[in-house]
Amino acid sequence: MIKVIVDSGSTKADWRLFDDESVIAITTPGLNPYFINSEEIASIIKEQVLSKISGFTPVAIYFYGAGCGAATRKQSVMDALMKCFTEATVFVETDLLGAARALLKKEPGFAVILGTGTNSGYYDGANIIKSIDSLGYFLGDEGSGAAIGKKLLRDYLRGYFPADLHHKFSLVCPMNREMVLEQLYSKPFPNRFLASWMPFAIEHQSQDIIQKIVRESFEEFFTGLLMHYEGIEKYPLCIAGSVGYLFRDILAETAKDYGIRIKISIQSPIDELLVYHRLY
Repeated sequence: MIKVIVDSGSTKADWRLFDDESVIAITTPGLNPYFINSEEIASIIKEQVLSKISGFTPVAIYFYGAGCGAATRKQSVMDALMKCFTEATVFVETDLLGAARALLKKEPGFAVILGTGTNSGYYDGANIIKSIDSLGYFLGDEGSGAAIGKKLLRDYLRGYFPADLHHKFSLVCPMNREMVLEQLYSKPFPNRFLASWMPFAIEHQSQDIIQKIVRESFEEFFTGLLMHYEGIEKYPLCIAGSVGYLFRDILAETAKDYGIRIKISIQSPIDELLVYHRLY
């Protein structure tokens, strides 16, 4: 029997089509229903997934996605998947449950996503039973790629970067204040735009100002979200997402300051999700 697992963030979605013997990997743009509607989701699936798996008929689709916490958004994704996979049973859950299943399998603990956006919650070994709303990139998403990118752009445009770093950033971001604000307020996917500067931050994370920006973002993540979970100090954190993984040293140092230990950090949960669904 062929099944499909999807781990979708706001920037990209990882797909695994699998049976007992083989796996097909596909990557598409993120399918966050807060930024694209059901018809657009279905269009991406038809163009970038179905075109590559003709001849295969999945019996089950397990979709774990950013933006799937609200019932109406979850239904939007469900409708698109059911339109594209007419013979499959479709399950749509949050990306946080996917991360928890990937990181913890059947064990209880705290799961965290630090990618383009942020998510966190307590997992009892089966379900997420407590999660503080990250509120998206406008109001929250502390510690995320969007949050770090916002601080990075802010300090660059205000002239706070040292001269050599300012010059290097100007080469990858040849945009003035007006162009940046237009991108943020008038163009689609502003969260992706903010997070798109992560490669620069990662490459130059030895610079004091970059370390300050990243650490400040992680401190806001702990003070604004994690430290409000009762009993958080009893469990080591399990973290998924490129931001948490690629800045894992700064994250571990910040966590230590709050009496928190990090157990594991992975860049993407998709392969461990595959392990989970083959086991259970």
